[in-house]
Amino acid sequence: MKHKLLALATAAAALSPMVASASDGTITFTGAVSAVTCTIGTPTFTVTLPTVSTSTLAQANDTAGTTRFVIAITGCNVGLTDANAYFEAGPNVDSSTGRLKSTGTAANVDLQLLTASGAAINLSKPYSEPQYTLQADNIVSGGAVLEYAVRYFATGVSTAGTVSSTLTYSVVYN
Repeated sequence: MKHKLLALATAAAALSPMVASASDGTITFTGAVSAVTCTIGTPTFTVTLPTVSTSTLAQANDTAGTTRFVIAITGCNVGLTDANAYFEAGPNVDSSTGRLKSTGTAANVDLQLLTASGAAINLSKPYSEPQYTLQADNIVSGGAVLEYAVRYFATGVSTAGTVSSTLTYSVVYN
């Protein structure tokens, strides 16, 4: 009996590589690492939104408190022409809506990031998606100001309390 089991195990092991070696295609990954960079003026900062009434966030999809913020960069190497922020989808990003989940005490309130022109940024999408309006040719005299905004976004009837969240970003050079 032991010899039959050993023979079956040997046969199965011999056939395994044949199954595993079948391929249907090839995936190629590309990227770049650059020594060309800029200096971020204040890499870690807090954006304080205005206090708003629950009546302004009375139902789902209501927005309020739009607040502009900037990421200033300086000391860019010669040859750089474009820089943009890539907001990374971390634990505070709701993958179904692309908004920031609040860790505060107010109920039914998210935070929504916006481009400088006011278009919503879906934080759950990759950088290459079209919702990122790239700020082309924005590096002038070795620096740039990357403009964005954030606002409260009601997911239902809001309740009073604090709204707080964090988001990691990287500056991407094009």
